[in-house]
Amino acid sequence: QKLLYKDGKRISETNEEAIEVFEKNFGSSKNFSGYIYILKSLSEKSEIKKIPNFYKIGFSATSVEERIHNCENETTFLNDKIEIVSVTPIYGYQINKIENIIQSFFSSKRLDIEIADKNGFMAKPKEWFSVPIEIIHQSIKLLSENRLKDFFYDSQNEKILKR
Repeated sequence: QKLLYKDGKRISETNEEAIEVFEKNFGSSKNFSGYIYILKSLSEKSEIKKIPNFYKIGFSATSVEERIHNCENETTFLNDKIEIVSVTPIYGYQINKIENIIQSFFSSKRLDIEIADKNGFMAKPKEWFSVPIEIIHQSIKLLSENRLKDFFYDSQNEKILKR
């Protein structure tokens, strides 16, 4: 809740503003932000297996191995085993903006999943998408080059296009 307010005002920085901050700090190893990762579910559940191009896109300020060590007990990982597909270091972004930027890019392909936690409470993990892996990699490359703002995702044709 503290992050919602800063200096008595609501925080309302846009993705474009976050990218501008990135432009000022790009490439400096001292401005390491963390890792964007792509995960694949290893679930044997038929409702999961039938989803094409089913990937979790997330961010971690720590190692991804550390982040996923308890995956089978966390609803964000669908309470199941997962596989690390890729890990990309990111520099210069505010930590709380990175995930939002990349996930907003693919918002039209975000999956509406509901899963029960270990106590039976329903949760809605919001980091799972149905997007071809090469498209996700392309978007992360564009983000790391500070060019993602110049593109959009055409979900019908599964292509990244220049604005």
